[in-house]
Amino acid sequence: MSGMNCLSGGPRTGMGPRPATFRRVCPGDILWRIEGGEEQIPVGVLMSTSKLTVAVWTCFLVGAGDSRVHGGDVAGFVLEGTLGLHLPSEAGHGRWFEVEREDGFYLPVGERHQFYQHEQQSCSGFVFGVGGAYSSSERATP
Repeated sequence: MSGMNCLSGGPRTGMGPRPATFRRVCPGDILWRIEGGEEQIPVGVLMSTSKLTVAVWTCFLVGAGDSRVHGGDVAGFVLEGTLGLHLPSEAGHGRWFEVEREDGFYLPVGERHQFYQHEQQSCSGFVFGVGGAYSSSERATP
């Protein structure tokens, strides 16, 4: 380690500025789409690659979206309000959670889930990311 300056130098010395890897996404950049069959919800895609999709959900109405399964792990964060999260099971009603403002959640790949909103505890939005395939039909088979 002697003679090594960790604050300057390194492999990029003399190579010019680094290309931008992040960019700001403004409201006008969001790609809005309607997802679901009977119970549709608006989902705003902020960015999507083969490795990660990041989207927002703004809850307009009381109710729930269709239950869904993604082809990758899901991580979410509630921006405002309280998000209802239902994990249905084949044996019964499943498990219900209320995810509050500034709380997050994680769902492993293949976990069936459903988002919902109650009148008393509205969720004005949350952001979530899906690692890998967004749709379960896109999931690679081992």
